Amino acid sequence: MQNKVIQSWKKQKGSFIDWHSMGPVLSGVSIIDLKKLSVKNKKQALDYALNYGLDVSNPIKEQLVQDIHIEAVQCIEDMFLPTGCVIPPVVSAPRSPLDLLVYASGYDMGRNEDIQAWSCAILKVMHCFFQLEYDLKLKNINSIRKQIYADYESLISMRDEAIFLEDKKESLPLFFFKFKKKKSKQSIILKLLHKPHMAPSDIYDHLGIRFVLNTKIECLLAFDFFSRHSLITEANIKPFRSRNTLVDIEEAKKLFDKYKKRLKKSDEYPAEIYRKMDKKLPVMKLENVKNINPFSASDYRSIQITVRKMIELSDSIPTGMHGASLAPVQDTFYFDYEIQLIDKETWLKTRRGPTSHAAYKRRQVEVARRRVLGPVLLEHLKIG
Repeated sequence: MQNKVIQSWKKQKGSFIDWHSMGPVLSGVSIIDLKKLSVKNKKQALDYALNYGLDVSNPIKEQLVQDIHIEAVQCIEDMFLPTGCVIPPVVSAPRSPLDLLVYASGYDMGRNEDIQAWSCAILKVMHCFFQLEYDLKLKNINSIRKQIYADYESLISMRDEAIFLEDKKESLPLFFFKFKKKKSKQSIILKLLHKPHMAPSDIYDHLGIRFVLNTKIECLLAFDFFSRHSLITEANIKPFRSRNTLVDIEEAKKLFDKYKKRLKKSDEYPAEIYRKMDKKLPVMKLENVKNINPFSASDYRSIQITVRKMIELSDSIPTGMHGASLAPVQDTFYFDYEIQLIDKETWLKTRRGPTSHAAYKRRQVEVARRRVLGPVLLEHLKIG
């Protein structure tokens, strides 16, 4: 036994700790920001994949790896590369995608700096696709969406081509509303790539509803409306996600006190009074606002709240013998979604210019490109 220990020591002496791998893990570096792996050969690559959850001896898993490799290559070409740029075939069409683990570590073909960098880039994007593939909540997104949106659909009415938030006591005009069907795969991948330490569970706007009111004042009334229906409460929000860049609440309180008598005297919906109140609202200062999205333009203003809803999914499991079913299996969990309140004037500005969604996406793409391609490829491709 002692001889074996001595022999093992002689083989490993001076190199038995993989410092390159240890550093990023212990310092909390995201895999998207890594410039190199520590996989020396095919055997280590197989072990790495197996412990990642991919047993490529299983034909189904092997095909999944192949398919996601193709998706990742296509994603990089479509999203990050200038026209005419071609990814080297040795990484875009390798004998096995697992070879990229070895190349990304600087071994075999990866001794070529460009091949090593391209391998890293593709693996980063593959990692994001794998996270989506195995996200159970997203596999049930249709059922989840129905349960969440039903609460709001029951409070929206349409009359004479006009839209209202409405219950038995109150009717609040809406300029526009939109239920997000689901976040597209490309949008999710982009978000995973541009934000540090991001996982699908950290994306809070897979589903969301935007309500556009005629004035900022009415945005506060809409918030109060949802609060009274217990759709937004202190207990069912993610506090660190709450963001108000639209209305200074203290200034709004003063205005409501000032206009209280006029509002009470109004025999009809006080649209004109709300417009006057809006004009008296000062532009909100952003210095003390928490959780500002760095990719949003400075003049993009809204109220955003991330809400949690308890979701219940059930499936009947058939028995093998009689074709009957067992008792339904209940799966219960919280799912996050986003509510956005915005006034008409601000919303119309978002249709164009630096506050537009297209400009917002371009800013995200630039950050994701730098993280995925890394300094070697950015220099090689002459991308600033």
